Amino acid sequence: RYYDFEIIGREEIEGRETVIVGYTWKDPGPLNSHELIEKRMSSDFKSGILRFRGRYWLDAESARMLRAENEATLEFNDTKEPLVAVRILYEYAPSSYGITTPKRIVVDLFLDSWREKDGARRLSRDCRITYEYGPFQRFSVTSKEEEKKTITGKEKPLQHD
Repeated sequence: RYYDFEIIGREEIEGRETVIVGYTWKDPGPLNSHELIEKRMSSDFKSGILRFRGRYWLDAESARMLRAENEATLEFNDTKEPLVAVRILYEYAPSSYGITTPKRIVVDLFLDSWREKDGARRLSRDCRITYEYGPFQRFSVTSKEEEKKTITGKEKPLQHD
């Protein structure tokens, strides 16, 4: 309903055959003042149209996600291709729980904006954040129940000061 999906290819990831599914957001919109992108861009870049797109690499046998890439792009009347403002790459690994779990997440922010001498708009990466995860573990919790006490009404009432 909100996105268009299509199979765009196949690729091998760590010895596993994957199906690559691409998506694009159907309803692009203007930047709003709550968006990090809008807060950081120079004024003539704030007229851009925000659109989301990405790709999912799904294991061809199990359909489990092995990788995902999500991008927030800006489109302008005077640019041929959308400019990538934010790219997030997710990599997943098998776990002992029979599901894939995050292995690494890389966030790239391309928020340094300028124009070339010929007027072409440009964005460059000004920040990269990387999260790395070890194997997920199951935690256990134990508790101990103490002896139950029954109130019979014969106890001494509480004293009030």
